[in-house]
Amino acid sequence: MGYRLQHWTVAFTLGLLLFVYTLHLHAAPLLLNPEKNGQSATGYLSYLLDQNGQLGIQEITGSTFQPLEGEARLGFTDATLWLALDLQQQSTLPQEWWLEVVFASLDEVHLYTQTAEGHWQQQTLGDLQPFAQRPIEYRNFIFPFQLNNNQLQRIYLQIRTQDSLVAPIRIWSVKQFQRWHLMENLLLGLSFGIMLAMFIYNAILWWVLRDRLYGYYLMAAATAILTITELNGYAFQYFWPNSIWLANYQHVLVPAAYFVALTAWGRMFLNTAQRTPRLDIGLRLVNLFAALMLLSVVVGEYRLGNIMSFVVGLYTMILFSWVSIKVALTQFLPAKLFMAAQLFPLIGAALTVSRASGLVPNNLLTEHGFQLGVTIEVLLFSLALAQRIKLLKSEKKAAQKRAETDPLTGLYNRAGLFHHSKKRLNRPPHKVAVLLIDLDHFKPINDQMGHAVGDQVLVTVAERILAQTSLGIDVVGRLGGDEFVVVLDQSADERATATAEQIRKALAYPIVTTEGETHIGASIGIACSTDASSTLEALIKQADALMYQAKRARHQSHASSY
Repeated sequence: MGYRLQHWTVAFTLGLLLFVYTLHLHAAPLLLNPEKNGQSATGYLSYLLDQNGQLGIQEITGSTFQPLEGEARLGFTDATLWLALDLQQQSTLPQEWWLEVVFASLDEVHLYTQTAEGHWQQQTLGDLQPFAQRPIEYRNFIFPFQLNNNQLQRIYLQIRTQDSLVAPIRIWSVKQFQRWHLMENLLLGLSFGIMLAMFIYNAILWWVLRDRLYGYYLMAAATAILTITELNGYAFQYFWPNSIWLANYQHVLVPAAYFVALTAWGRMFLNTAQRTPRLDIGLRLVNLFAALMLLSVVVGEYRLGNIMSFVVGLYTMILFSWVSIKVALTQFLPAKLFMAAQLFPLIGAALTVSRASGLVPNNLLTEHGFQLGVTIEVLLFSLALAQRIKLLKSEKKAAQKRAETDPLTGLYNRAGLFHHSKKRLNRPPHKVAVLLIDLDHFKPINDQMGHAVGDQVLVTVAERILAQTSLGIDVVGRLGGDEFVVVLDQSADERATATAEQIRKALAYPIVTTEGETHIGASIGIACSTDASSTLEALIKQADALMYQAKRARHQSHASSY
């Protein structure tokens, strides 16, 4: 008895599994609701692969289809894909429906629908036909069709392509598609608007500054925008709607141009030849790969070039992420923005794939995640460029300041003195006074107390001279040794004499050093200019002669010439 019970239990279980499996072989019909927003056919499709591409609609209707798990994604294949979809509308009234193939890069797509008389009606779309032949002007493939009653009806799709075979299917009512299309245009218009704004802004900067780096950015941004339009189908719709050759080969030509432009921009921006020379070799190889992609077009190996575009794109993205991380670790701050920019297209692509896999809801943001990621990438590239230019200007300014500054006293050296005095001399009414200051009794301090103490004295002298001048108006510098120069801007004769006397008195006070107090004096020569013909060199020479007169006179503190 126990044996028989066990036998019937096993038989019942096997029968139940067979029944479930039989149900599984027949995909459930998709109930169409005109109020729903783009009903996905995922989970309702059955498929058949025609390896030789010889089957027609008559042979297909009698063939066995297998349920399709998820979306139709076969990658690169020579086989023809047949999809079967059972539909039933919830309304008894005739309703026009639009079937959308949510992928813009397919060579041939045929839709077969059955008329009320039982005849099969065929519609053909694909990027091997001029865009004007499409019944609905849209970047993706849209087939209008009707269901005449509420009975179950089967439709078939036949797809063959040299591109990657990806064919997500959505069914729309006309009203819901128009609403979706309006919102999509707003979102994508904002996306393209941001990218174009960044392009125009940096184009103006390039035109004004003539900086090559801006030119490389413009090439990268332009090819990025073109790549997005190529992937979304807008390039075929707006740029070359009548060129079948470009519609086909754009999937190789545009990415190749983008890889070259992105690599040139990234290498120059990150200065990889200096910062990461070994990885820079890998980046240079991208140009070789792009050339091979173009060669595949020339020799007619389109599929090879298409596969290479996927591989080279992944290689370039991974390598640039690695390079930007290494450069960022060198404390080159703009590299952090560059690295962040690289992440957003990856996040966008992951979001789009997750939507296709059913992991996230289907909406405008998830469907266009990759384009939005590239938009943020272009924006961050622009910010990184601005940060890099600002950093370079800051470094250049700091280098110029070092080149014009006396390292001991912090005053201008000879080069800085001449550079910053030029504007004062050329500014009307050209009233400039030059004070040449030579320290008295400095050599014995250096010889007896050492150069370290002498340096302390020079630093104190510089501070006391600065204290007697107007910051930002007058120019103070050290010619070398114990000679200092003060250029008084727009100075009256009386101010020059008064300032010289104030400096002499300030320097007469004892100077405290690590070796004790010491005393120095100063001889000052004053030369003044009242016209544009005077040069700083001539005025210093004149003041120098008068300064030596003051030294010889001993009883004088300064001598003047007007």
